[in-house]
This record gives sequence, C-alpha cells and structure tokens, in this order.
Amino acid sequence: MKSRSSCVGLLALVLAGCEGANPSLSEAQSRTLPAAPPMVAAPVPAQSVASSRRTAITTAVERVAPAVVTVQTETVERVPVDFFEYFMGGRSGERRNAGIGSGFVIRADGVVVTNAHVIAGASRVSVAMRDGTRYDAEVVGLDESNDLAVVRIKAKGLPVAPLGRSSDLIVGEWTIAIGNPFGFVLGNNEPSVSVGVVSAVGRNLAGRGEGGGPTST
Repeated sequence: MKSRSSCVGLLALVLAGCEGANPSLSEAQSRTLPAAPPMVAAPVPAQSVASSRRTAITTAVERVAPAVVTVQTETVERVPVDFFEYFMGGRSGERRNAGIGSGFVIRADGVVVTNAHVIAGASRVSVAMRDGTRYDAEVVGLDESNDLAVVRIKAKGLPVAPLGRSSDLIVGEWTIAIGNPFGFVLGNNEPSVSVGVVSAVGRNLAGRGEGGGPTST
C-alpha cells in the first residue's frame, strides 16, 4: 500500500508540474530550470517575395506594352455658321472634332490594329508612339461587325505584339486589356492595364440587321 501511494503521489507531482503549479519545487530550484526559447517566425527570403510578384500578367504586359500606340482622329462635322442664318437660308460651316483611341503594332513595318469605332467617320488618322513620335496613318481595312480596323504608317523596326490563335483560348483563363485611352493627357507614356477572364468561346453575335442585335456576355 505504501509503494502504491508513493506512485500516486509521484504521478500527481508530475501532473502538477505540467500544469505550471508545482508547490513542491522551491524558489531556488525553479530559478535553475532552463527558460523556454522565444517563438520567432522564420525570416522569408526577399528573393522569394520578389519572384512571387512576377506572374503571367506582368510578363505579358512587359512584352506587349512597347507595341501599344495611341490612335488620334479628326472628324469634320457640318454645322450652321449662325443659328439665325441657318433658318434664314444662310450658309453652313464646318466643325472639326478630335478623337482618341488605342491600337497595337502587329508588323514591324507599320501595320497597326485598332477598333473600327475609333476611326469611324474620320477624315484624318494619325498614330502616336510611346516616345511621342506621330505618324499620319492610312486606313487599309475595316470590319465593323467585329469592331476592328487596320491602319498603316510609314515606319520600320517597330516593336510588335505577337498574335495568338482564338482556338487556343480556355474558358476561365486570364485576359488582359492593354491600351492608351488617354494618350499624352496624363503626362506619361505608360499604357493602362485591366484584367478579366474568358467567359465563353465560339459565340456568334448577331448583327443589328439580323435580329436582336449584339447580346451581352
């Protein structure tokens, strides 16, 4: 019985020590116990943080941004010279309106793709590069149903945005819109960037003359 009670007492002593309330230890003994090491988070290497910032999006922007251009247009609108003269059979005049849009170079010899609505009705089209150089542009192709247009400038050795294939698209993968809708108004030559995802592939949008018109996706 004595040995059994001694074992029980030893077990109670051990449990009390684990719970941090050990009345049998003297103050001198407790001072000799080693202190627990402080919990310090392991440092994260700076190189891994920097590399994690680089994604497929940042890589694509760096590759394509040099080929992004600003497309500037001028349209001529017939307007009455004076309101009262107009109703009295007076002569009419012209008003010139400036427009701006984005495009990108697809061939180093000056072929540029932009939107059809950007150059619609324009009497003059020009292209401004990232360094501010401007070229007069000639419209060589227009596809209003897909809102695409092709213009050409007299230049060589331009940076090119390579074209992919729509058959390689995957629903849900990233899409990146890179453009320069403000031109040089903001005082810098960096394009704007926004991202989304491919919502669908192989859709056919009906034209306005074929029924309900283009549908939203």
